[in-house]
Amino acid sequence: MRCLRRAVGKTRRDKIRNEVIREMVGSTNVLRYIEHQHIKWFGHLVRLPPSQPAHRAYNIQGSGRRARGRPRRRWIDGVTETLSAHGLTPQQATRLAQNRLLYLPATPP
Repeated sequence: MRCLRRAVGKTRRDKIRNEVIREMVGSTNVLRYIEHQHIKWFGHLVRLPPSQPAHRAYNIQGSGRRARGRPRRRWIDGVTETLSAHGLTPQQATRLAQNRLLYLPATPP
């Protein structure tokens, strides 16, 4: 953020919010960018043929017992959370991802 403030010529003493500085520079929020990349990768995984290792790893079911304690957070849990924040279920996103041209504009930037 300090680099962006320096590029605009503003300091912390000017008491300008980070969102305003990002708008002035034309930069996006890092978290929003990461969410966008997660959704893009989810679409890529869904479109992969079943013979690909990444597709097989995505659909694999674990065997045996789970370790004690709180269940670990899985990647798909984060993707599901991001999709639901944008009004999509994983099933809707899977159907939408089959057509890449429709899927990418529907994902938030």
